[in-house]
Amino acid sequence: MTLLTYQDYTDLGFASITTQAAFKNIEIDAETLINMTTDNFYNPDFGWHDLQADLNSAMPSVRGRAQTFRRAIAMQCDFSQEVGASTPVGIDAQSNLTEVEIGRTTVQRDAADSAPATFGKTGLSNVVAEMLQSVGLMARAVHYR
Repeated sequence: MTLLTYQDYTDLGFASITTQAAFKNIEIDAETLINMTTDNFYNPDFGWHDLQADLNSAMPSVRGRAQTFRRAIAMQCDFSQEVGASTPVGIDAQSNLTEVEIGRTTVQRDAADSAPATFGKTGLSNVVAEMLQSVGLMARAVHYR
């Protein structure tokens, strides 16, 4: 079960990915990256939280968290589409490009001029990480056993 369908993606106003087949491949990786980063908060395999139930919740904060989570997956899909990669290694290689050589012409970017586009080595876009942090999905605490 995917947490975001192509129909959901387009209903949220996203349109960078134009085919359902391309979306499916990218969404699987985006969902995996976000599940790993959020400690599988909405991962149906773990059953800790039900995304559909939270989207229909009467509590605005719970509903808002679920809506932000879905939007974050859609944004990560667009980010992956834009950089041309959907795995952490591929995204890191693409988004931190510092030099392009075409024939005898080389264009270099000073790495100190701009911050990386990803949140650490997670492969998540900085914007997606901010969205998840804003609703508490990236909060970490010491596990007590």
